[in-house]
Amino acid sequence: MISRIKKALRIVRREGISAGYSAFLRQIDKGRRDREYRDWTERYDTLDDAGRERLRAVAAELENGPLISVLMPVYNVEERFLREAIGSVRAQIYQNWELCIADDASTEPHVRRVLEELSAADARIRVTFREMNGHISAASNTALEMVRGEFTALMDHDDILAEDALLQAARVITSRPEVNLIYSDEDKIDANGVRFQPMFKPDWSPELMRSLNLITHLCVFRTEVMRAIGGFRTGFEGSQDYDLSLRFIDSISPETIVHIPHVLYHWRAIPGSVALDSGEKTYAHERARTALTEHYRRSGIAARAVRGLGELHRPEFLGEPPRVSLILWGDGSSDIDHGSVHEVREASGDVASIVREANETSGDVLVFLHRDNGELSANFFAELAHRAAISGVGAVGPKLLDPDRRIANAGFVFGIMNGIGRPHFGMRRDDFGPFVGLAADRNVLALSLAAMAVSRKVFDEAGGLDESFGDPVTSGIDLCLRLHAAGKRNVWTPWAEATSGTASLGVSEEGIARLRERWKKYFDRDPYYNPKLTAEGEDLRFAEPPRAERW
Repeated sequence: MISRIKKALRIVRREGISAGYSAFLRQIDKGRRDREYRDWTERYDTLDDAGRERLRAVAAELENGPLISVLMPVYNVEERFLREAIGSVRAQIYQNWELCIADDASTEPHVRRVLEELSAADARIRVTFREMNGHISAASNTALEMVRGEFTALMDHDDILAEDALLQAARVITSRPEVNLIYSDEDKIDANGVRFQPMFKPDWSPELMRSLNLITHLCVFRTEVMRAIGGFRTGFEGSQDYDLSLRFIDSISPETIVHIPHVLYHWRAIPGSVALDSGEKTYAHERARTALTEHYRRSGIAARAVRGLGELHRPEFLGEPPRVSLILWGDGSSDIDHGSVHEVREASGDVASIVREANETSGDVLVFLHRDNGELSANFFAELAHRAAISGVGAVGPKLLDPDRRIANAGFVFGIMNGIGRPHFGMRRDDFGPFVGLAADRNVLALSLAAMAVSRKVFDEAGGLDESFGDPVTSGIDLCLRLHAAGKRNVWTPWAEATSGTASLGVSEEGIARLRERWKKYFDRDPYYNPKLTAEGEDLRFAEPPRAERW
C-alpha cells in the first residue's frame, strides 16, 4: 500500500490532483485483483505432486530435447534472493539446461562465495567473474559468450522460474522447429514469495510491443540470431532487454514467435525495483524510447517514441497525416466536427449504401463513423489515419465511450459471452485495464464499424464490405477478420476517442451465427484473448477453471 500511495503522490506532483486520484483508484483496483489472484493461484496454478509426475512423464519423452542456456548477469544481489533464483533453475523438471552466470565485479563478498559453492555442486552452473564492473549490458554479453545452447533464456539474478518453465519452452522448440522466439505469461513476487499482478498476455501483438516490453519474462531466444544482431548494446542499461528484443524481432518472421499462455516466470518486486514501481528508474524509460524510435525507423514508420500513459510508450507521428474520406452512416443527423477531413460522404444505415459511398471516395484512408457518435478527441482523424497507413495494418479503431464516459467498445473478442464480447465494457474512461489493455495500442481481431479507419488500398484489396450482411457492424467485423486472415494487423488505440450512442454496443444473434459459420476457428480461439481470462463476462476476471491446461 505504501508503494501505491507513493506512486499516486508522484503523479499528483507531475500531472495534478485529478490524475493522482485516478491513479489511486487504479491502485485500489490492483489490490482487489491481487487478492483474487492469490486465491486463483491456489486453486489453479500451484503445482502438486500429481502434476509434477505428469510433467516428468512429458520431460521423459523429451530425453533428447534441446539444450537451453539460462543467461544470468549478477551484481551485489541479496544472498537469499540469489540462492532462490539459482535454486529455481536447479529445480527445473526439464533437465537439459545450463546456467551461464557473469558476475559483474560484485563488491559484496557473499556473491562469489555463493556462486562458487553452487557451481561446484552442479556442473551445469558455469560462472565467470568479471574483473571490472561494466553494468548489465556488458555483463549479459559476457554470459552470452559462455552459452552453448541452441536457445537462450534470460533471467534476472533475483527472480524465480516456475518448475516447468524450461519444459514448456522445450515442448515448443520440439514441436515447432522453425521457432525463433518464445515468451510466456508472468507475475510478480514479493520478498516473502507472495505472487501478485499477473500479466496474462496476448499472442504476438506488435502494436502492444511498441507500448511496453510485451515479451520480457520468460523470453527464450534462438542463440544464433541473438549473436547475429550483436547481443546486448551498452548505453541501453535499464532497457537493454527491450532494445535486444526489438532488434531481434526486426530480424525474424513474426510467424516464428510463440506465446505460451502460462505463468512461467515470477518477477521479484522489492523496494527500489522497476517491478514494484515503474517510476523508480526513469532513465530506463527514456532509453526504451530511444530503442523504440530506432525500431520505428527500421520498420519504415515515420514516428518517434514518446511517453504515453503512465510509463508506457506511444508513437508521435511525423509529417502530415494521409488524406481522409469520412463516411457518415446510420439514421439521424450528426453534429460531429469534421475538422480538416478531406471529404465527407453521407450514407444511410444499410451496407449497400455504405459500400457505394466508400467506392466513390478519393481519400487515402477511409474513416467510417456512425452518426450517433458525438464528441471526438483532438486529432481523432490524424491518430487513426497515421496508424491505418502503417504497412501491415488493416483496420484501426478508437476508444468508444458511452454518454457516461465509460467504455462502450475497445475491440471485440471472440469465443466469450454469447460468441462475441467487448472486454473492458463499462470500465472507467481513465482506467488502464488489466495488463494495460485500455492504456496502450494493441492488436485485436475485430473492431466496430461505428468508428473504424482503413486505408483505401487495404480496403480495396480485401474486397470491401460484404453486402450479404444486413447489419453494418457485423459486416465491419467480417471485414476485420478477412484482413486478419490475409496477414494484416487490426489495431485498437486509446489515443483517439469518440462518445458513442448505441451503434457500438454489440452484434445481433443472427450476425454472430453467420460469423461463426464463416470464422469458426476464431470463435474456438481468439489469439489476442488469454485463456486464463473468463469466457463468461466482459470484465476480464480470471477463468475458473482456466481454458488452457498446463499439467
